Amino acid sequence: MNLTMEQLQELKRVIERVEHPTEALQEVQKQIDIALFQSRLKEGDWFKHQESGEVYHAYAVDHDWGQVWYFDPYTQSESAWVDIEKVAPVTQEEIEQAKKRHEELTRRYEERYEMINAFLEKNHPGGRFELVDRLDDEAFPEDIEVDGKVIGQYAWVGGSRYHYTVNMAD
Repeated sequence: MNLTMEQLQELKRVIERVEHPTEALQEVQKQIDIALFQSRLKEGDWFKHQESGEVYHAYAVDHDWGQVWYFDPYTQSESAWVDIEKVAPVTQEEIEQAKKRHEELTRRYEERYEMINAFLEKNHPGGRFELVDRLDDEAFPEDIEVDGKVIGQYAWVGGSRYHYTVNMAD
């Protein structure tokens, strides 16, 4: 069904006037709310990824391409994006919880990043270390374990160069 935003808003008003809406009408209203949210989404808004249920902060929204760019605190990646059709509105409580979780993950990342660099510098003096998203092409990656916890992996890539990752899992 192809409806304009004005038509969706009018349909929403009609459904809201129904005294005892059926489950089907409630679901239609929910889908209308999501569509209206998607059409108004802008840089700086918080949203929920419908597939993962995670809450993120949009730093760029391209309605022409239908994409929302966001920082992913789990991977510490600024290149994460999602199709705008897969985002949904969030409550203020969900936003507050997400902010706390993002701060916690950023703190964890920074701590592990420092520990990994200290580990690599100690075990491979003079090495050049490059953080990568994942170790796909590197042979024989090794775990970086500190206090019995695997906080990352690294692999030799040639000469004095090493690639490494940060493990964000608890």
